[in-house]
Amino acid sequence: MIHQLVPPYTFHVWTIRIRYATMILQKIYFPQACILLFAGLFLSCRDNPVAPASVLGNYDYVAFDSTGTPAVRGGLRITSRDSGLIKGVWEFASTDSVMNYGPQVGRGIFAGFIDDDSTVTINLNPGWADNNVFLTGKINGPLIEGKWSWDTIIGETNKGTFKARKLLLAV
Repeated sequence: MIHQLVPPYTFHVWTIRIRYATMILQKIYFPQACILLFAGLFLSCRDNPVAPASVLGNYDYVAFDSTGTPAVRGGLRITSRDSGLIKGVWEFASTDSVMNYGPQVGRGIFAGFIDDDSTVTINLNPGWADNNVFLTGKINGPLIEGKWSWDTIIGETNKGTFKARKLLLAV
């Protein structure tokens, strides 16, 4: 029944047209497609300067109060990174007796993320709905620098700056 509606040569003509169009596209557009693909890959690598594994490791941590005086010291270890999400552990001690720095004294686990522009945000108390200490900073090689804030139910209770320097292990 179909053979009566469509002449047999029609299929042959369309097959030749499709093959010709494919040949033309391959010859004309394939080099341009390769150039665009490699340019896109190059630019996407350039926009994310923090390699996934390069942020992992142990860091020496110092938090400063609003006057610039060291308030908290300790260690921070980033143990995993999955895409932009990071996890790790921390152990900090106060350098004075004021203790007005929130729950960033003691030890615990943290969770956070790294943006494409190397901005890191860490919540030192990820399981808490209130009374959290947040670190927000920039990764610059082995150094993470930024601001910390102690947020409670009434809002920002205290704040300051911090530096975390990656420890390079000698073999």
